[in-house]
Amino acid sequence: MTCPRCGASSPRIDYEGTEGGSVVWRVLFCQTCHYTWRSNEPAQTIDAAARDHFFDIDTSALDGLPIVLPPRD
Repeated sequence: MTCPRCGASSPRIDYEGTEGGSVVWRVLFCQTCHYTWRSNEPAQTIDAAARDHFFDIDTSALDGLPIVLPPRD
């Protein structure tokens, strides 16, 4: 699986929702661009091929982006 926003591979699984002992959805986190998504969201949100490319992130420009929510100390 890759990040739908920046294309980085191997997002971290932060949570797995279970039902009847089976995983039915996951919360994934991209450690490159910090995008978070659920595995059961609509394709236009999580499928890079169906997603509007306006929302893509160029990973070479990450250092120039403003910090909206500063990290907690």
